[in-house]
Amino acid sequence: MRDGEQIVIMGESKSQLSRKHVDNFLKRLKSLEPAMKGEKFLLMVTHMTRPEVAAYARGKGIKIYYSYEF
Repeated sequence: MRDGEQIVIMGESKSQLSRKHVDNFLKRLKSLEPAMKGEKFLLMVTHMTRPEVAAYARGKGIKIYYSYEF
């Protein structure tokens, strides 16, 4: 909850994130869409990825975090 509003956090982790992983993640989310009420916070954790893949994911509304940042 944030400011009284429900937030749904959905994420996935991949050691080497690819565009295919991003697309598969989004595809799985579509089937869960009816159960996700409120604002959605999408994230993926990876150890490495190419800059263009990170930009692609961000363009789809997914936050990217690197495992070595934690």
